[in-house]
Amino acid sequence: MSWKNQPWSTKIVVITTIILLLVSIVPPKKWSNQKVINNDVAEYYAYLPATIIYHDLSFDFKKNLREDFSGRIWVIKPEGKDFKVIKMTMGLSILFLPFFLLGHLFALLTPFAADGYTAPYEAAISLSNVTFALLGLYFLKKLLKRHFTEKITSWTLIAIAFATNIFFYSSLHVGTSHVYNFALITLFLYLNEKWHEAPGWKQTIGIGLLTGLIVLIRPSNLIVVLVFILYGVYNKSTLLQKVHLYRINFWKLITIAIMGLLVVSPQLIYWKAITGDWIYYTYGNESFFFYDPELIKGLFSFRKGWLIYTPMMGLAIIGMFFLFREKKNYSTAIPVFFIVNIYIIYSWWAWWYGGGFGSRPMIDSYGLLAIPLALTFQQIFKRKLWLKYTAQVLMILFVALNLWQSKQYKRGILHYDGMTKEAYFRLFFSWDFPNNYKKYIDRPDYKAAHQNIDRTESYHTKNLDHQEKKLFNFVSGINQLKTKLMKMYDHRDSGYPELLAKVIKKKHKHQNAYKLVKEYAKIRIRKIITNDSNWYEKIKQQAKEENKAVDSMLKEHVNYMFFVDYKKNSDD
Repeated sequence: MSWKNQPWSTKIVVITTIILLLVSIVPPKKWSNQKVINNDVAEYYAYLPATIIYHDLSFDFKKNLREDFSGRIWVIKPEGKDFKVIKMTMGLSILFLPFFLLGHLFALLTPFAADGYTAPYEAAISLSNVTFALLGLYFLKKLLKRHFTEKITSWTLIAIAFATNIFFYSSLHVGTSHVYNFALITLFLYLNEKWHEAPGWKQTIGIGLLTGLIVLIRPSNLIVVLVFILYGVYNKSTLLQKVHLYRINFWKLITIAIMGLLVVSPQLIYWKAITGDWIYYTYGNESFFFYDPELIKGLFSFRKGWLIYTPMMGLAIIGMFFLFREKKNYSTAIPVFFIVNIYIIYSWWAWWYGGGFGSRPMIDSYGLLAIPLALTFQQIFKRKLWLKYTAQVLMILFVALNLWQSKQYKRGILHYDGMTKEAYFRLFFSWDFPNNYKKYIDRPDYKAAHQNIDRTESYHTKNLDHQEKKLFNFVSGINQLKTKLMKMYDHRDSGYPELLAKVIKKKHKHQNAYKLVKEYAKIRIRKIITNDSNWYEKIKQQAKEENKAVDSMLKEHVNYMFFVDYKKNSDD
């Protein structure tokens, strides 16, 4: 069939392929300085070079790396333990594998170092990311065509590909787990429908393997089985039919479980070999607070609210109200999955999920949410002409907004975790940093978040005096100092001398910081002295005896106390 005669949904997938390749793969500067294999990606990826290149999952090889090695090998050493373990599960490494081998072969045949962390490997991860994004869109097209017209399918593909943050994670920030799970879950949904139409062994094995992979990438996504269980159930009669279907296909259900366990088993073996336990929790003090989910903030916060940065998906929520009338098989499965999913996602201690554009964990389920989104489009195109034109305008605006804000985030205009309502609107049309940029940013307090306290850095600065704010702002880019200052401000009466002394120790490296600390320390000593009536009276008496001004004598005492309590201790 010629290009002209291809359906629009196919053309959209092809055009998206070209765009993602141009944005994600073509610019070679993206493959240098660990711009891809970094942060979470480095942890998901760590299994491959450790196993295939260094043959050492204990990571002792890190001691013998060449001096000019610049890769980021991130593993954790649990407190009180004598082993190192990879924080993330190995699901993504399995999906990376064929692309990694391709990159490794290229490195071996070229001057690039074949160490797992040079440009060929970064390019390989970028290629894998685009491949799975397009795989997800391809099966989404096949899934939607089973339910909707070519026109509605095309609209939905455009909306998912270009009006949601899946575009950002498919092109501008590659390697994270969400695009891969979007592809796997969408394929799972497609096979789920095929299985319920004719429960064959091919679909059975496919669903089992996919379930295992989905869980191995992101364990909380095990809830995708809710769709398998609830698909086609919307009243008592269909519930009984489902029970009967499962009864006559009992061994196929057992096969699904076995296939899933088979995929997960390498992770269990790895944990057992490294930690001594079959199941090992690698996230330390990071946890879920199921009794206190941040649903409203997760959906509507200007920090990372899903519907603030991906408003197109609001139409998917509207579409759920049409499910029972139009798509009964999904009328229970989609709403139940959606509620459970957002409950789990926004119960995580850092409900904003660190740095990233929008609410990235929601990307995993876009294949499922595309169905109610398509239903909304279907309802709109059944209505009056003005509503169709309004929908077209909204589509253009949502696509433009997503592409604009994706690029703003990439440039750093949209802060990675400190956006506020004021920042959102002040920076809405900004392409460059305004002079007072930091004024609008308010980063979360990660230390407090571990204790289920959602507060920002403004909590620590709102009651500070001018000198304290100067000091806090100066060290805001030095994590170690900032942590100490936050601790100080939480315990205002018991920690200043020791902690400020530690800051002073860095005086040669941070001369401006030293000057600020010195000024502040002397101000604080002066307050301590003047608030102590006995001490202050002795200073007045001494000033009278030596015929000096009280303020001059007070200054001498302040300088002496600074030397004794701060400078001398820090020099020691």
